[in-house]
Amino acid sequence: MASKHAIIAAIERKIAGTSLSTWRIGLTNDLLSQKTHFLEAEQRHVIYWSSWPAASLAEAQAVETHFIDKGVKASAYGRISALRPVYVYLF
Repeated sequence: MASKHAIIAAIERKIAGTSLSTWRIGLTNDLLSQKTHFLEAEQRHVIYWSSWPAASLAEAQAVETHFIDKGVKASAYGRISALRPVYVYLF
């Protein structure tokens, strides 16, 4: 599991030099279901999909807020459980 600082650094490297508004960020407990939802139900291209396991729900939320505040689009998601592994995803 990665700290919020490690995830932020990884995302910064990935999106460097791009328009932040073209990216979407979100949280999930189930990466496969979330990615499949975007691919099949929403017809989104997920070719640039990346994900990181967060150390905690609070750290994942801090990462998400950091990038939303910078202009990355928020991705709607359902309830996230702090009792299960939490992932930050970006595409």
